[in-house]
Amino acid sequence: MQGVKTTYLVLLIIIAILTSCASGTAVVTGTERESISPEQVNLYSNAPQDMKQWQL
Repeated sequence: MQGVKTTYLVLLIIIAILTSCASGTAVVTGTERESISPEQVNLYSNAPQDMKQWQL
């Protein structure tokens, strides 16, 4: 009987961990920007001169 209780406890802990990490919401912490296509994304190794700083 003790083994069954332990198994249920472990299963309950695993279910609690897996469901506590699931979230269906997103919090936007700044000004939303328009979506762009992946082809419009540029990666720079150095900041360009006319860079617009948007992070804190």
